[in-house]
Parts: sequence; structure tokens; C-alpha cells
Amino acid sequence: MWNELLAIAAWAAPAAAAAQPAQPTVVQTSIWTEASAIGTCLAAVFTALAVWISLHGIKKQIDAAEKQLRATMKQFSAGVKSSFLAKRPDVFIHLTTRFDQLYDQLPRPGAPPEADAELFRKVRAYWSLQLEQYQCYLDGFIDDEIYKYWMSLRCQEYAKGDANFRQKTDEALADFYYDQFQDFMLNHVFACWDANLGKPARNALDRMMKEAQVRRTKHLASLRIVLPTDLQ
Repeated sequence: MWNELLAIAAWAAPAAAAAQPAQPTVVQTSIWTEASAIGTCLAAVFTALAVWISLHGIKKQIDAAEKQLRATMKQFSAGVKSSFLAKRPDVFIHLTTRFDQLYDQLPRPGAPPEADAELFRKVRAYWSLQLEQYQCYLDGFIDDEIYKYWMSLRCQEYAKGDANFRQKTDEALADFYYDQFQDFMLNHVFACWDANLGKPARNALDRMMKEAQVRRTKHLASLRIVLPTDLQ
């Protein structure tokens, strides 16, 4: 075998310069075929190794890119959450300020009657604020406990208000042409009143809030918005 390999080495130098190198005559045909096959296999092995090294490098680059992307998305999510949390107090302060301004203008039992149109204007403005609060709750800017407390007060105001106030409230709710809000106030909020207790019933308030939560979930889903986990 060594003699054949030496013969191949001796042949290689002059054969490289020849236009059509001939197979060395001293090497048997089977040995030449075997040597060619070994060379082909080695070339394939080195090629496969080069491809594997290249693919491994590409995979490392992809893994690094994915890691960077996850870090960027996490930072972006944290920024969105911070902006969301920062906005909520502004909404609360805005609504509370408007509520205080309008609440002072509401009619009180025993007060001198005002012109009907003026009374309707004031009652409608008051319930317009409640509509804004309802929408802000659906958008996720108001906590459940705060909204539950607000709605218990709305229930009490409606139940204890005089007939004129309740009439103007019904007219205002109808005048908004917002059936979902009208249904929520008439059939869920005002329905919480317990005449025997003289206040909203606790279990009725709980049912009202479950209804509100269902509506909020559907509303946010329609906008493809998901509340942060600690705010759900």
C-alpha cells in the first residue's frame, strides 16, 4: 500500500502540469478508485464541518437578536404600563372636580322649583358626567372599588330624589341615545336600592359590578387591549 501511495505522490507533481494527466500505471485500478473515494469523503466532511460552523454562528446571532428583542419588548411594556398608571390619577381628579361642580347645582327636596328647561339642563349635565365615568371605567381607568362606591351613591341619589329629579333623570338617560349606558343605570345601578334597608343592597351592588366587569372585558377585547395583570 505504501508503494502505491508513493507512486501517487511521484505522479502528482508532473501530472499537475499536464493538460490531461493520466492515471499512474503502477497503481491498480481498485486502489486508485479507493483513494479517490477517500478524497471525496474527506472533502465532504470538511464541507459539512464548514457548513455546521457557519450555521452555528448564525444560530448564535439569531439567539442574541431574540434576547435583545425580548428585552426591548419588556422595556416597552414597562413604559406603556407606567404611562397607563400615570394617566389614571389625572382622569380621577378631572372627573371628581367636575362632579363637585355639578353636584352643587342639583335640585334638593323642598327647594324652590326652577324653570323646567333649566332643571333638565342641569340634570342632563350631571348624568353626562356619569356617562363619562362609565366610559372611563370601560376603558380601564377607574378601579372596581371606586366605581362601585360611585354607583352606590348614584343609586341612593335616584332613590331618594324627588319625583321631578327622577323624571328628569329618566329623560336625560333617554336623551343620550346610548342604550348600553341607559340599561346599565336603570336595570343594574338603580335596581340596587333596597327600600326595606333604606340603602343599596350589598349583594345587588356585587351583581352590578360583575355586570360592569363583563362589559369592560368585552369593551377592551373589542379594542384589543389587555389590562396589566395587577389592574384586572
